Amino acid sequence: MQPMELPTQVYKPNQPWHIVGQLNTFSRFIMIGGLSFVVDLSVFLSLLNLALWDALLARVTAFTVGLSLTWLGHRKFTFRHRKQRRAKAQMIWVFLVAVVAGMANLMGFQLMRNWLHTVFNFDAEVLSTLVITSAPEVLSVSFGVLVGLVVNWIGSNYLTFKTQYQ
Repeated sequence: MQPMELPTQVYKPNQPWHIVGQLNTFSRFIMIGGLSFVVDLSVFLSLLNLALWDALLARVTAFTVGLSLTWLGHRKFTFRHRKQRRAKAQMIWVFLVAVVAGMANLMGFQLMRNWLHTVFNFDAEVLSTLVITSAPEVLSVSFGVLVGLVVNWIGSNYLTFKTQYQ
């Protein structure tokens, strides 16, 4: 009787997904979040500008599409190596974490915006170009997104997609 050979993984550089398989969980989390953001924004702008939907209805629809893609991507790609809770329960957790992360995003945005306007005293006489005028807004949005990202990562990693034990 011959011993059974174990299969060995061979690096195949012509397979484009090989690199993706080597990414850690946080990198996968960022990839799925970025993809979901692009889809969310695209759906929103398409519904708003091409289908001429009401802005709030377009935003809610796009958010729902983006959130569903985020859940599916994290379930099947980012956290696929973990034993997971049932899909319906997990989707509820995804929504709850998204709400908390969204609130953290908005609070971070507003806090940074208030701080920048207080510390640097942006006024109309000083701000003569669009780039300078937009700087505090861009920094505030960026800070809010970063705060939301951290909250979303903690909620996703430790609540929504944590390993489920029997």
